Amino acid sequence: MSNTRRVAGVASFTIDGSPYMLVDGFVWSPSTVSRETSLGLDGLHGFKEMPVAGWIEANIRDSGVRVEDFNAMTSSTVVGTMANGKQVIMSLGWCTSALEVDGTEGTVKVRFEGPDVTEVFS
Repeated sequence: MSNTRRVAGVASFTIDGSPYMLVDGFVWSPSTVSRETSLGLDGLHGFKEMPVAGWIEANIRDSGVRVEDFNAMTSSTVVGTMANGKQVIMSLGWCTSALEVDGTEGTVKVRFEGPDVTEVFS
């Protein structure tokens, strides 16, 4: 039985089924559109809507990881599993940044963008 009062804490992170050590900073956006208010000299006209890519970002340890390998990831499945049972899943995602390594902490921030980020509750 799961602890229904647990709202945050332990999490796991995988890319294409391979686990990575998640340090912190696991954030995502399941948004599919952005909206910008349209104003005119005579007042509020409405809004403009544009498509946006969903994204997942995480700060991971670079131990045992070749950072340059992230550049080749262009059709990846990225999954984060939260302490509260929620899973955040991206299919067909591509890595947009993985090039800055913090040597002091042994970490690298990776960001994947793609057509769909889904939140699943267990």
